[in-house]
Amino acid sequence: MIVTSSGIETSPQTNVQPLSTPQTISTVDLGVIHDEYLGEDLVTEVNQYSFSTHKRGGLLISLRERPSLKNTDNRVKFTLFRNSSRNGVVTEADMIAESQLADLGNFGKAHYLELPGLGRGNYLLRIEQVEPGQTNYEFKIGVAQGEKFFYIGANSLITANQLDNDGRVWLNGYRALQGDFYGNDAEQPIHFVRFQLKNTSYFTASSRDFNCEVELSLLSSEGEMLLQAQPQDDAQFMYSDCLAPGTYYIKVTQTRGKISDSYEPNYRIDLSADPVTQAELMVMVKHIHAMDDFDSADQSQADFYPRVTIDGVSYEQETVLNTDNVATYYKVSEKVDLNKTQIPITLSIYDADEGNDDQADINPRQGVKDLNLFYNAMTGQVTSPDLNVYQEGTDIVVQGQDEGHQARVIFQVIYHSFYR
Repeated sequence: MIVTSSGIETSPQTNVQPLSTPQTISTVDLGVIHDEYLGEDLVTEVNQYSFSTHKRGGLLISLRERPSLKNTDNRVKFTLFRNSSRNGVVTEADMIAESQLADLGNFGKAHYLELPGLGRGNYLLRIEQVEPGQTNYEFKIGVAQGEKFFYIGANSLITANQLDNDGRVWLNGYRALQGDFYGNDAEQPIHFVRFQLKNTSYFTASSRDFNCEVELSLLSSEGEMLLQAQPQDDAQFMYSDCLAPGTYYIKVTQTRGKISDSYEPNYRIDLSADPVTQAELMVMVKHIHAMDDFDSADQSQADFYPRVTIDGVSYEQETVLNTDNVATYYKVSEKVDLNKTQIPITLSIYDADEGNDDQADINPRQGVKDLNLFYNAMTGQVTSPDLNVYQEGTDIVVQGQDEGHQARVIFQVIYHSFYR
């Protein structure tokens, strides 16, 4: 077996039992997925392939049914073995990974086996066919290094296409528009497009599908999902008011394959980015309602006023006298750092007294009266320590839990970005 300096080379294993005679695949370079069509001779129940790696990397193996034989019964399973024996004999005890049984006859669906960190060495791959016979499929194998492949979580390894020649959406003070049309290769059930932003931007992404159905999501370079597109007219659309500079991935999930045989599945991805010059975060307190008797001693009602702190800067509204039910629409805005993704917010409600003011409990957590939040300028989400997630621009309703001086508050967090 020959191991090249640039990748992996596969060769037959003639003494592995009880597997069938192995297939030979040409050399696969690191960072490149090798694609091979396995033809009509694949009528046996088991096929095997051997390969070696000289560097540690992520492994991707996939099968896809040939289009001419779609909707036939093709159920397969991968098993990967480590071949560490000097005599080349591989047994079940050498198994290191196994895929689930999958049906390839569902809209040309692919079947994957992914390992994010495969050490250097010799390996044998076994492919089992549950219903042999009319089976033709495309076989792909690759070992990843660098940015050629992309990990989702810690399990999935997929190639990422560039949006254009260098994968960048450069702004330089002007609006940037980029788009690509994907042809027959869009039959892949999961597709990734990589792009880079040079400036903090108001960002949009949309897809329009032809003869298939797809969903869009935006992921960070670490694989964290940031945005999920929503249907808009005949397209999928998502946006971020303030997307920071960096590398990102658009994940395209094909939820339905070829709708008719007249055309292959195709879709178009369009991105836009406008440089953000200024951003403001607003907190609008809409309603305060007393859940307890705040001024029982003089038989009067509460004298409420809110205190809002945005990124360390505090504001107070004038007191609204003698009412347990305040419709206020009190608004506070503060300019925020464009390069700051997480912006802290604190909301407190007080009942004014002649002596010390009483603080109302508006936090759902026991023992805490203030409401401490973070606004994520990238995702448009408002989060709290109790793990609740709210959306920017929508009503947030909270109520305290401690006995005495409880109040309920309705408010909104609104983010405004200004761009050329």
